[in-house]
Amino acid sequence: MSLSCLSLRNQNYMAMYSSIFGGITKDPSAMVIPIDDHMVHRGHGVFDTAAIMDGHLYELDQHLDRFLRSALMAKIPLLFDRSTIRSILIQTVSASNCTQGSLRYWLSVGPGDFQLSSSGCANPALYAVIESPSLQVPAGCKVVTSSIPIKSPQFAVMKSVNYLPNALTKVEGEENGAFTGIWLDDKGFVAEGSNMNVGFVTADKELLIPCFDKILSPHSKAGFDPG
Repeated sequence: MSLSCLSLRNQNYMAMYSSIFGGITKDPSAMVIPIDDHMVHRGHGVFDTAAIMDGHLYELDQHLDRFLRSALMAKIPLLFDRSTIRSILIQTVSASNCTQGSLRYWLSVGPGDFQLSSSGCANPALYAVIESPSLQVPAGCKVVTSSIPIKSPQFAVMKSVNYLPNALTKVEGEENGAFTGIWLDDKGFVAEGSNMNVGFVTADKELLIPCFDKILSPHSKAGFDPG
């Protein structure tokens, strides 16, 4: 998998770190991951993000803590300790010279084979990509309730790469002329969007948000978390 076909998309990938080659590259043709990485063909990986605002990483530590919790839940051993991962992420952002954008990072059980079990993977793999500009969410948008089944709480609170339900919810919303779809929980209450949290401002200017016991808790600006 490569990020090199930039001429076909309006994207700007400014830097990538990979533990596979043990460093940072700014060459899009080198921004690749092995096809036998279990994150690719089995979805056995976790990820998180952090906004880059005016050259600063927004709430990196909170996102990194969630990243490590997700890795523990997904039974992915850490390749490095927390401080080393944090340093790698900061160095990657610094090398990119990005001042407005996003940091996206992944931890996989690693490459090794095409089996279901990760026992054939020699080492986990850490990747990070700097993207500028980050995707902007419209100030106002239309949403629809989704017919795609919501994730079970066990997987909803884990930020894994298994985003097929999320992608289908987004597609369903677009097919119905909306920005995205919104999930309802098993009791019919509003839960979350395809890759962001949902909130309501009442007539009394009170912000109401769903409980986070069955959905992914936010760590981004204003409490809403774009995935």
